[in-house]
Amino acid sequence: MRIAFIGKGGSGKTSTCSAFVTHAKKRVAMPIAFDVDINTHLADALGVENVKPSLIERSKEVFNFLEPQADDFVRVLGVRPDIGALPVSDNSVFVRCSSDDPFLREFGVMERGVCLLTAGKYGEKDVGNACYHAKLFSSQLVAHRLLDGPDDVVAFDATAGTDPVATSLLHAYDLCIVVVEPTLKSLSVYQDFIKAADTERRTVVLANKIRSKSDEAFIRGSIPSDILLGCLPYSRDLRSAEQGDVEGVQRFSDECEEVFDHVLSMARGFARDKREYFEALHSWFSKYAEKWYDPLYDNKISKIRVPLPSQFL
Repeated sequence: MRIAFIGKGGSGKTSTCSAFVTHAKKRVAMPIAFDVDINTHLADALGVENVKPSLIERSKEVFNFLEPQADDFVRVLGVRPDIGALPVSDNSVFVRCSSDDPFLREFGVMERGVCLLTAGKYGEKDVGNACYHAKLFSSQLVAHRLLDGPDDVVAFDATAGTDPVATSLLHAYDLCIVVVEPTLKSLSVYQDFIKAADTERRTVVLANKIRSKSDEAFIRGSIPSDILLGCLPYSRDLRSAEQGDVEGVQRFSDECEEVFDHVLSMARGFARDKREYFEALHSWFSKYAEKWYDPLYDNKISKIRVPLPSQFL
């Protein structure tokens, strides 16, 4: 199951994601923490020290590993297009949520019971020259080739605000958790995300930084009870973690154990329709390619139709 943590910048989505992953270690063999935020802080929050070069830095290697052939496209173009939303096929290499998986061993960091994948930063040289969404090409390719099951956990720390709707990563998520503070601005980001993403049936809310009964009352008066998974307290342990206390996230995670178990239970209840997922990826690819890659390759790459791969099911 794949769970994305989304929300206004500063709402605490990274700390909430890291605390959830820390909790998940007690429930599954090896959760995958996937940092696809423009601000790469998930490693620090999890206490992971030996971070490898990011997927952005190794983008070509990622494509060569996961799509060594891409026959359907090579037959038409003569080359493999390095597009993040490239549809999966029987020639794709899939990634299993296991410490023995070759891709995770090569590109992930396995430390403290977690496998960390990091998209990478938007560098100073990219300002005015590149869109950050293009920097997520390799991360999209990985996400759509994960063979996770109901007893696997893949937690994504997403970009802030409504930015997650701008890439095909949105289709990879089984459950979108919007982390909200007890403020009108934070709630407005949730409403904007619902409108922009069209994922209302699989979007829920976790309230964060609750300091008082009035904070909780504000949230409960603003968010329908059926989509509010719970309220997380304002935590001095998290502040301690930000000051270098590596066990601070663990203490906060333990404090929120009941809520995080509820998250796991709800995520397991969202059975992924893999055919629907495959069709959504094809639709995204077709629209994206029609706008950008048909002109680039002077070919109707958007019209290439890849059959549903057997491993995807």
